Amino acid sequence: MKTKALIILFCMLTSSLNAQVWDGTVAESYAGGNGTKDNPYQISNGNELAKLAYDVRNKYKFSRGKYFRLTADIVMAENVMAADEETLRHGKAFTQTPMIGEYSNDEDYRAFMGDFDGCGHSISGVYIVEYTAYIALFRIVEGATIRNLTIRDSYIYNNVYAGGLVSLMLDSRLLNCSVVNSRISGYGSYEGGLVGQMFGSSKIQNCFSSADINGKNNVGGICGRVGNGDAQSCLIENCFSASNITTFKSKKGGIVAENSHGSTVRNCFFLATTVDDAIDSNNGASENNVAKSRDEMLSADVVSELNANAKEIEGARRWTKNLGFE
Repeated sequence: MKTKALIILFCMLTSSLNAQVWDGTVAESYAGGNGTKDNPYQISNGNELAKLAYDVRNKYKFSRGKYFRLTADIVMAENVMAADEETLRHGKAFTQTPMIGEYSNDEDYRAFMGDFDGCGHSISGVYIVEYTAYIALFRIVEGATIRNLTIRDSYIYNNVYAGGLVSLMLDSRLLNCSVVNSRISGYGSYEGGLVGQMFGSSKIQNCFSSADINGKNNVGGICGRVGNGDAQSCLIENCFSASNITTFKSKKGGIVAENSHGSTVRNCFFLATTVDDAIDSNNGASENNVAKSRDEMLSADVVSELNANAKEIEGARRWTKNLGFE
């Protein structure tokens, strides 16, 4: 545990202070590495992130079993959230960010299947406007792990199943990830601060959202929908949401809008100002999910409880500096 903590700290200390804005092109190669655990592919700018998107879409199971690491903060576009909603929604305010993964239907997709470590860095200026289903930076992930990554100053707009980081999770993990100062919008349903929909044995642990999220129905501060009504074994734990959540019609949850049989949401906090419950439609298990005011969320007691729960999660970060509601 100490070794892992030191690695994460080292990565954070080596963050680039003046990230280069993506120029819209795709790099010919990564910054280094060969994709193994000991020598992961290194991604240092938007061009190399675009290469990952290209490789996942165009090379069959390219990422399966491979490792990727950010070596710097990445800026895809600048000052995205400073633009007005009408301009953003038309899809031409900035160069659109290429999504990692491709989805046509449940039988025809290309998923990210590797291990992606943000290493304490952020990706900002993600801008995606698509009038279809399953939209996010990571469009679909399967058997994957994404960790130690923050998405900020970003805008996602679609029909159904949008997420601030991942749209569709299949038997995958999110660990120590956050989405801040961003907006996820849809004219359909199932929008989530981090994830649109999760399936199987997927897990979201020690994650945070303070995004503005709105949709027609079924909007969740962390995830829109767990499963599709069938029995699942998903887990969301030790997360908190300070998201502003709105729906045009119904169903919104501080953590999840819909939770399927067999899945568990536990030890989570959510901001009480825009929702009444952690889960709106719950057919699974819900344990110790508590609404908090803004002042309570910023209190030492909440920080202490999150830190205590984090000790039970492998590689989890401490929350002391992550309750600023950016």
